[in-house]
Amino acid sequence: MPRAIKDLSKLSKPDRQLCRDRARRYADGDAEVAYGNVKRIGNELRLRAGDWRLFFELDRKKETVVILRVENRKDAYR
Repeated sequence: MPRAIKDLSKLSKPDRQLCRDRARRYADGDAEVAYGNVKRIGNELRLRAGDWRLFFELDRKKETVVILRVENRKDAYR
């Protein structure tokens, strides 16, 4: 998780808020976010948030979303 915190700290305040809002909506079970913007990429899940991609895992035992990293869409898939 430290990488995700570092990634978020580099974003502008509006972008950081967008990423947090999207992650929170996904965690709360918002159907639009949960089904339309999430895709499995390897062992991780990817959530779209504007020009940003949040890569995360689900911890089903703790019922939490663990954000691993946040990348701009132009760099996310390299």
